[in-house]
Amino acid sequence: MGKNIKPIYWLFLIMITSISVSAQNNSLGFRLELYTYNIEKVRNNGNYTSEYVFTYLPGFYIFYSHNVSENISVSIRPGLIISDEDISGYDIGSHIRYRFPTYNFYASGGLNFIRILNPGGGQSFIEDLNNSINFYSFALGYELNRHINLEIGYSLPVDKKIGRTLISPDVNNLSGSSINLNNMIKFNIEFIL
Repeated sequence: MGKNIKPIYWLFLIMITSISVSAQNNSLGFRLELYTYNIEKVRNNGNYTSEYVFTYLPGFYIFYSHNVSENISVSIRPGLIISDEDISGYDIGSHIRYRFPTYNFYASGGLNFIRILNPGGGQSFIEDLNNSINFYSFALGYELNRHINLEIGYSLPVDKKIGRTLISPDVNNLSGSSINLNNMIKFNIEFIL
């Protein structure tokens, strides 16, 4: 098991072993995430630019959440994200959520680990992407009712450099421009079963 996934594995193991007999402390559901990300790289016109890429297909996640106290819960979220450009793959996240007393708002923070499905899938240049990306994630949400939450999130990569664009078709040529992922902004809707 890779060292990037070990903290999430241990948190999941602790959550599973601490499940209380009462089902009121646990919830299961799914999430849909629309996201945009800011990436710097060489484009088809040969210029190195930074731009936001919006994904038209939502990421799909299932989640398991365990209430540690009345206002604090921990969750694990495995899912699949799809992008027409660089970042498509499996995503697993582990988060802590704090629900503000007497309000329907909450804040959450955690870690996400994305395993890229197709590293190197550039358009007219050869792209050499990392196989995985780790993120710090922060979000604010609103509970519409007991079964639906709306959320806006912001994610920062642990390492902004996620790969490089090779200018030459020779893959042994090490020269190239960095591909930097600056951030992700997510708009989420969560359905609790």
